[in-house]
Amino acid sequence: MADDEQSLSVLYENLKRLESDLSSNQSEYSTIDSHLQDHDGQLTTIQSERQQTLEKIRMLELDLSEKRIMRDNTAGKSQERYHISIGALRMKQKQDDGNLQMSIPEMEKELERFRIKINRIGDVNLGAIKEYEQLSERFNFLSTQHDDLEKAISDLHKVISKRPVYTTLRYIFHACLVVVPIWFSGHIVLWEESSFEWYWTAIPDEWADWMTLLLLFLAACFIIRRVVFSKIRLNSSISDFFLIIITGFPFLTGYFLTHGTLDSISFFENNMLTIHIMGGEAFMIVAVFLFCRTRLNIEKCITCGACDISCPTGTLEAIDEGLMRIFTYSHYQCICCGACINTCPEEAAELRHEISIARFLKIASKQEIRSGKLKTCEECGIRYVPEPQLDKISQDYSFDYTHFCTRCRKVNIGEVLLKLSPWHGQTGAQKHDGSVY
Repeated sequence: MADDEQSLSVLYENLKRLESDLSSNQSEYSTIDSHLQDHDGQLTTIQSERQQTLEKIRMLELDLSEKRIMRDNTAGKSQERYHISIGALRMKQKQDDGNLQMSIPEMEKELERFRIKINRIGDVNLGAIKEYEQLSERFNFLSTQHDDLEKAISDLHKVISKRPVYTTLRYIFHACLVVVPIWFSGHIVLWEESSFEWYWTAIPDEWADWMTLLLLFLAACFIIRRVVFSKIRLNSSISDFFLIIITGFPFLTGYFLTHGTLDSISFFENNMLTIHIMGGEAFMIVAVFLFCRTRLNIEKCITCGACDISCPTGTLEAIDEGLMRIFTYSHYQCICCGACINTCPEEAAELRHEISIARFLKIASKQEIRSGKLKTCEECGIRYVPEPQLDKISQDYSFDYTHFCTRCRKVNIGEVLLKLSPWHGQTGAQKHDGSVY
């Protein structure tokens, strides 16, 4: 019993000690909890301040970016408008600040004066550069056309200078051909009496008679020329004679009609007007199908291609196909400038009249007018020159190197020079002998 009481007292003392420890721990817990609550409040305050600081930093960065963009735009405008950098402007401003002589009101007045001048200029044409490019392109095109026309006129004058008498007679013939039918008084009266009631001043009848006789005389000369001269006769066709006759026939019948030359014959007296009208209609029908085209004389042409290079409109084209060089001609592109005639080294090109219904219907097609074989290089086998051109060269130069292309000639230049040397074919003793000089 005594032992139980003693153990109970010990346990009671332990309980008291534990209660005191618990109370002290509770007080410490309360103190720590109050400290933690204080720390949480401070942490919340710090976090809110941090968020505010970060927001201010973002706003400052955004403001800084806007300032940088504005600075770059200002620098770009300065460079674009005034061709000067910001740094150079800053240096100039520092120099001007030291030498400033105008007051602020004077500066404002000067600025206002400049604004008035700018307003007087008016709206800026934003399409001026594009318009300038278009006008410049058109100017270059028209300049090229003008140069081509001047060159064509120059070539035509050169062609005329080769045969001045014949060319002058042809010009006179064509002038009479145009003037008499249009300005003859009898024809103008018919126009005046028609439903059109057109009238214009006529040439004197004496002039019309003399021009008609001159045209008939020249037409007869052209026919005789084609009959008498063998070269021209061989190069003439039936259509050439027919064209001259059909051209002069209305003038011949018109002269007989106005002067009554054949009135003694009853048939012509009654039907001369009909014959004259039918002749004029036949002439106008032939004129529709009449072309002035380029011809290449087969006997003279060496197919060198000079006419193709000089043709300003691409009417004549030389195309190498296989072993042949083919010349094609487009009659609707030809402007009869005479460039091919002027540039032909063999005088093989010529402008000739031709009557053709088939060619009238072929608008875009090209006609083959000449072809020639191409010579093959004896060394490498490539085609390098037309055979007719080489035959022409061989008449003056009989060296073997003409049968080689340019490249093979350069490769074999040593052998060529040896053959051309004065010591070719001599022995060693002869080479050192002074007698060869």
